[in-house]
Amino acid sequence: MHLRRRLLAAFAVVALAAAGCTTTITVQLEDDAWTVTCRNVSTDDCDGIVRMFLNNLARNYAGVREASGATIEVDAAATCPDFGELALPGACWRVNAPLPESRACMIMARRITPHNDYRFVWIGGDQLSGLAVIQRPDTTACSR
Repeated sequence: MHLRRRLLAAFAVVALAAAGCTTTITVQLEDDAWTVTCRNVSTDDCDGIVRMFLNNLARNYAGVREASGATIEVDAAATCPDFGELALPGACWRVNAPLPESRACMIMARRITPHNDYRFVWIGGDQLSGLAVIQRPDTTACSR
């Protein structure tokens, strides 16, 4: 009977891991509160990713906030663009503020060396950022 319990317990653990983890957090930025859905990312990392995303929106911040209802989604990306020396290889995340007529989407990865208070860096998939001069390598990662 012990073997059967162990097998059932192991199956339950695998099923939970396969289902992924979704959490909702609130990210406060000055007077603005953003509701964020974090999928397959820790809440601490999700918070840092969102703060970098909001910083990169720059002049589009107010419009994205209004059009999205101050909501953001963060998902672990299935594949990551080549990010060279900007970020640690491996995991990256797709950050999206759902908008009715367009999208605000960026791909983020963990910085090799934190810069100021930012632990993450924008590596691709840019839509609506304030950094119009810099071209990032992969815009298809934000397509769905």
